[in-house]
Amino acid sequence: MNLRRIVAAITAVSTLPLALVSIPAQADEARAGGALPDGAAQQVEWGPCPIGAVADSAAQCATFEAPKDYAHPEGEKISLTMSKIPAKGQSRGVIAGNPGGPGGSALGMFRGDDNLPNTVKLPDSVREHYDLVAVQPRGLPWGTPLECMPPGMGELGLAEVSYELCEVQQPGYARTVNTENTARDLEEARKILGQDRLNLYGVSYGTVLMSTYATLFPQHTGKTMLDSSMNPDDVWFQLGASRKQGRIDALNAMFAWIAERNGEYGLGDTPLKVYKAWVARVNEHTGLSAAPLTPPPATEADIPAGSSVGELALSGVNLSEQVRWRLHRLLAPLESTKRLAEGEALGLAWILLVTDGALYNQNSWPRVAESLKQNAIVADPLEQNLIARVQGLDGEQQAEFAQGVSEQGKGTKHVDKAVTCNENRTPLDASRTIPALVETAAGDVIRANEDNIASGLHCAGWPEPTPLLWANGDALETKPLLVGYDHDSATTGEGNYAMQRAMGGELHVLPGYSHGVMIRNPEAVEEQVAAYFS
Repeated sequence: MNLRRIVAAITAVSTLPLALVSIPAQADEARAGGALPDGAAQQVEWGPCPIGAVADSAAQCATFEAPKDYAHPEGEKISLTMSKIPAKGQSRGVIAGNPGGPGGSALGMFRGDDNLPNTVKLPDSVREHYDLVAVQPRGLPWGTPLECMPPGMGELGLAEVSYELCEVQQPGYARTVNTENTARDLEEARKILGQDRLNLYGVSYGTVLMSTYATLFPQHTGKTMLDSSMNPDDVWFQLGASRKQGRIDALNAMFAWIAERNGEYGLGDTPLKVYKAWVARVNEHTGLSAAPLTPPPATEADIPAGSSVGELALSGVNLSEQVRWRLHRLLAPLESTKRLAEGEALGLAWILLVTDGALYNQNSWPRVAESLKQNAIVADPLEQNLIARVQGLDGEQQAEFAQGVSEQGKGTKHVDKAVTCNENRTPLDASRTIPALVETAAGDVIRANEDNIASGLHCAGWPEPTPLLWANGDALETKPLLVGYDHDSATTGEGNYAMQRAMGGELHVLPGYSHGVMIRNPEAVEEQVAAYFS
């Protein structure tokens, strides 16, 4: 089993492509009818959580049923799983969480017994007095999975998520995989837990989900914490346009940060020189002569000695670099590449090192720079902890773990597409179609992804969406606590303020190119979070 490949699958943020969400055609009827009455709450059995969920050692999991279609609650049912970590002391209630996505696995998000990647770290005083619950979103493994690819193709990445295949394999299910229904699933969990109110925590897409729950069920909502909020105005095609430049800026900011420390790392004194040092690493390990990110703008220090300087000279250097980069990207499919024994390009690790570091975690920039300096990817202690945990499993458990991770990776792709395409409420921008196709064929992966979303190509072949309801916190007895980063390149810095306008509450914005305050820098807001949940 390739442990590093599994670690990469688990630690991928989420995130965080953070695509989009959708609601079925029956959504209006479901909104009017509500969820099942409290008297219908089920009895469940708690037991060990799935190994692949990487849950806390103290966590227990239970499987329950929910209506497949809330417009017809007495009809067909689906299964869902939730995890629960009991309060360490006297419990004051439940905090229900979601880690983002759409389609992120939730069962292990609150694990606190190991220092592992992408763990939400709540203050000790909060863990002391609250049970921490996470409901695995509908459509994912350890519930009724959404199947939208030919058997065996999804793991290889050889097939796109197809609505027609969804319908062939599970008629009517794909259209129910959306934010409102996932919020109603959470309401069913509340009844099972015997709670009059749920306290909520959501990060990234989780802020969309939790604000939707609070809007649908304000009478059952206690305290709500929204971390790195999605802008409600961007749901969902507009997200591609809103964050595209911010993502480019984040990448260039990291290259500039490393360049400013040339004395320490020796990778070049301009962003462009650092970028070239990174491309050299990719080339050395894969044989590819170009990386799938556009070179950063040149500075005067990039102009050859003896040449004229000024705007015209800079334009010439930039044009030359762009042409050279584009030419190599076009030739990339023809170039020979070195491969690992299992057929996986080592260069992928070097690409993710840079893109994940720039887009999601500014704290990782020193590790990126040191890796480029040493020409060897410096180990992430959190990833090493996860590897050690997996190595401690026996052979059968490791096989179960690997299977769970594989299924989760496939499920994330399916749920992301369904949520995005079912409930989009912003217009597509047809002018971005050609750029998206060009960049996808041989260009910049960041620009390709964002233009693919903004143009609507992401949802080609999907039925007309039923727009997600608008989040509104007017009916909440307790207004939310919001935290975020000013240069969040997953949900945008503006998303924090837009969510505050929709839901009300107190907002704390930190400086930085990161995503997920309670994952990256929880101590910065520990005092405010502890006070809010006191």
